[in-house]
Amino acid sequence: MKKIGWMIALLVVLAGCGQNESADTVVKLDGVVSRDHTGNDTSVFVRDLVGEELELANETELQAISKIENEKDERALNVESLDEEDNVQVYLKAGFKSKGSEPRQISYADIIKIVKK
Repeated sequence: MKKIGWMIALLVVLAGCGQNESADTVVKLDGVVSRDHTGNDTSVFVRDLVGEELELANETELQAISKIENEKDERALNVESLDEEDNVQVYLKAGFKSKGSEPRQISYADIIKIVKK
């Protein structure tokens, strides 16, 4: 009987390990693409990112070549697929760090995804 109890407790602990990130670990911001892109670009430039508790005024460079998707069908997009004035939602890891000032840069490691609306 003791073995069954331990196995059940272990299963409960293991089941909790696979949970998604909590809302506290993600920062969601809305913004507008500020530049058209060429085929060689690996970054997305977005202006005036605004969220519930955070606002990043002016232009931000998001180094996110493979983290872009379309909201309608969740299909992966490349940087070239974003046009100037497209609305996007940017999901960043809480505690992300930005470098520089004009434009500020956010590294690939801190970006969860960019969603084209």
